[in-house]
Amino acid sequence: NPIARDGASVMEVGARLQKAFLSLAELGYDDLRQAAIAHSHLAVCHAEQAMSLQQELEAIRSMADRVAQSGAKAVSSPPLQGRTAMDPD
Repeated sequence: NPIARDGASVMEVGARLQKAFLSLAELGYDDLRQAAIAHSHLAVCHAEQAMSLQQELEAIRSMADRVAQSGAKAVSSPPLQGRTAMDPD
């Protein structure tokens, strides 16, 4: 993810990404939750390499922990069946 990679040293970018990953993980679809967790972890790896303030890195890790523990009620993603992801339900 270029945003996670290029913005890894900026606390606000990392926090916003983790909030977005948490929102995606909590939608209730297992495939989406797994992808959000994977990208959340990758963003933390980038942050660990780029951030110099331990306090900011710990905040990002804490947010990523919430992503990793989200979505206990996840289900399989429904097929789109002739509609696009942009169509309203």
